[in-house]
Amino acid sequence: MFHLSTTNHLKEFLGAKNPLQKPGIFDKFSLHCLTKSGILTSRTGIAPLFHRKIQTPRKVYLLSYPIHPSALRPVLERGYRITVFIQQQTIRPLTQEKKTRRYKEVGDINIYYIRKGGRSLHVPKGGLHFKNYSSRIGRMKKTRFKMDNIESQIKALLNGKGLESHHNFFCDFTLNDQNEVLASKGVQPTGPTDFVPVTKKSVTYIVAAVLVNEDNQVLMIQEAKASCSGQWYLPAGRMEPGETIYDAVKREVMEETGIDFEPTTLLMAESAAGSWFRFVLTGNVLGGRLKTPAEADSESLQAKWVSDIKTLQLRSSDILPLIQKGVEYHNNRNEPWHAKTMPTNIAHKKLYMRFIIGVRRRANNRVTVLVSEKDHVHIPVCEINPQRSVHSTIKKYMTEIFGADLPQHRPHGLLSLEYNGAPAGQHDGICLNIFISIRQPVEEVPLIDKYSWKDLNPTLGEELLQRIGKNQCIPLHVIR
Repeated sequence: MFHLSTTNHLKEFLGAKNPLQKPGIFDKFSLHCLTKSGILTSRTGIAPLFHRKIQTPRKVYLLSYPIHPSALRPVLERGYRITVFIQQQTIRPLTQEKKTRRYKEVGDINIYYIRKGGRSLHVPKGGLHFKNYSSRIGRMKKTRFKMDNIESQIKALLNGKGLESHHNFFCDFTLNDQNEVLASKGVQPTGPTDFVPVTKKSVTYIVAAVLVNEDNQVLMIQEAKASCSGQWYLPAGRMEPGETIYDAVKREVMEETGIDFEPTTLLMAESAAGSWFRFVLTGNVLGGRLKTPAEADSESLQAKWVSDIKTLQLRSSDILPLIQKGVEYHNNRNEPWHAKTMPTNIAHKKLYMRFIIGVRRRANNRVTVLVSEKDHVHIPVCEINPQRSVHSTIKKYMTEIFGADLPQHRPHGLLSLEYNGAPAGQHDGICLNIFISIRQPVEEVPLIDKYSWKDLNPTLGEELLQRIGKNQCIPLHVIR
């Protein structure tokens, strides 16, 4: 299915003289017209062609009498986008019972008007061909179960969990897809098409801990490395192959400070390019003894609790935002904050981002989320480009979904993080589950390709929108 969005496409459509070589191919068909407001008024001169006015941009309506496709020209001249379903046989309206069932099963997509064996006009990059709809109908009939699963997945992500079901994991925007987009614009792609992350080789994972005691002091270590010997920093270091984030941060804190602690939550995630990540955690001290200068080794010279960071000669000031976030979290535990969220041990072979994109529907004020219908119904997933910033990849994928005229949107941070790392060298990928809100109502947000909107139940929808508030998501800081 493709939107006729240019005059050239319409000319090709009008010039297709009976493409199936069967009589009456243009006798009956359906139209899908979309305006920015989602409403088609009679002033356009074509509203009388429909049983009723279009009230939402996702519904398909059946023409009540034959019409020649030349009648579509005024539609395109006004900037509307059209999908044409061609049906050779007479189409009978659905019974009321089937209409009710239709909306429960496939949402706003009126697929039951297209009979098995029906065909639709498809216009890919200026070409014309017809696509049989039999398999499409079979897949759409399975949509109801998948749509129900979307709500349970959103609920899991809001609870800081990951999505365990990877037997049908599907990436909507791979590195190969991203390179094809560049090539279509005349730009020679320079990035890889099949990047495999390997810890400490092709991808770097850093863990850091911000621990604050009852006296509001921060745990710091004095560096032993020759390049920064004597300077101060947070306990931090590279993850080893096969380690989980939990194990890595516990090890680094013990080696550099002598303190045993229990990680309780992610405070922040940072990314530079697309192959360097730092995970900042906090937690509770369980025991141990501070490392003294007499116990200096290659890991650190000493560790101590510090009241005023400004009195120290820091190895780098990049830890100041991390310390500030940790102190704020420690001092505001009774105020609204995201729940304690630890990385989930779910393995990935690549670097991914999963987008939970939420927006309100003007008609009923319900919260709706974006779902992809590629391969199967799922929350959209994009592969991270290791040579570009995460923000750059996000923008490219949003353009792929919504077109060049992006709606006003804002990434709020992570709902959860998926990483395992075992076995080493095979599952060194991650998945960042990112929440993005869109300011405009859904009726003003057109979609491209195989994406649609899923209305959430009111309780879950409001729970999702609460994550827009301050400190309700785990910050994702992109280092430029």
